[in-house]
Amino acid sequence: MGKYILPSLLVVAMQGAAAMPAEAAKCAERSLLVQKLADRFGETLQGSQQQNQGVLELFASRRAESWTLTLSLDNGLSCLVATGEGFDSMRRHSRGHSIALNG
Repeated sequence: MGKYILPSLLVVAMQGAAAMPAEAAKCAERSLLVQKLADRFGETLQGSQQQNQGVLELFASRRAESWTLTLSLDNGLSCLVATGEGFDSMRRHSRGHSIALNG
């Protein structure tokens, strides 16, 4: 059952992100968002997957065990899709699935 968690999350996240206008979502220029995730949470890019709407990216911090899922669009904006804690358990459940995790 655990092996379907991440792909299901990706499908739901992509559907939700596609339906939201950028003004309603929490979006910013990608470089600013990446810097803020690094500075505030110690999160770095762990993996990504190309989607029709853009690139779904997973950022995570091993130190704080937090994670952030973003959707980077062709116009240079990145939008927050989901955030959470417990990145270590997420890594264990997501091995071999559609998102490419670094490390």
